[in-house]
Amino acid sequence: MKNGISFLSKIIEAPFVNLIVSIGLIIIGIEELYEADVLHLAIHWKHGISLYGVLMCIQAVYKILKGGVKVFNVN
Repeated sequence: MKNGISFLSKIIEAPFVNLIVSIGLIIIGIEELYEADVLHLAIHWKHGISLYGVLMCIQAVYKILKGGVKVFNVN
């Protein structure tokens, strides 16, 4: 049981997994923009998910870049 929870936490906290999930969330929000007519555009819950996806994407890219800098700055 402990190994399973440890394995799941490693998957959930992986920045590349978060990057893929955030791109999927952004695509869901963009898809709503293309389905709606421009004149009848209203705020939808998918737009909130897209905003959350953008924030997740920024966080994941930051973690990936931070890890890359650590690799190249090894003394």
